[in-house]
Amino acid sequence: MRPATVDIVSGNNEAFQILIPITNSDGTPFDFTGYSDFQMEVRSDPFHPLPILTFLDGVGIQVEGAAAAGVIALYAPEEDVTPLVGLYYCDARGVVGGKTEVIFRGTIEIVQGITYDVS
Repeated sequence: MRPATVDIVSGNNEAFQILIPITNSDGTPFDFTGYSDFQMEVRSDPFHPLPILTFLDGVGIQVEGAAAAGVIALYAPEEDVTPLVGLYYCDARGVVGGKTEVIFRGTIEIVQGITYDVS
């Protein structure tokens, strides 16, 4: 699989939630059947040794719906995103057949939110 490129923009005043459709080169959905152990790391610099956010399989990153639909769901609670503003770098990986593969890579831009929940 050739990794997809994903560029995301989100605010820091809300939970980070997104569905990412992954497709084959012919535009059909990528089939995640047999994949497990998904993980995504977000870093302030691609070469920084420590991630600022980590998404683990079932806790922040997972296949959404049927594996053959090719959709990855990402989630981070608002309290994890609130201190972040700027451009960050990420990649997501999964294991298939005992081999780790990069599913997508790209950027996440976290913009300063204006309105916060006051309830």
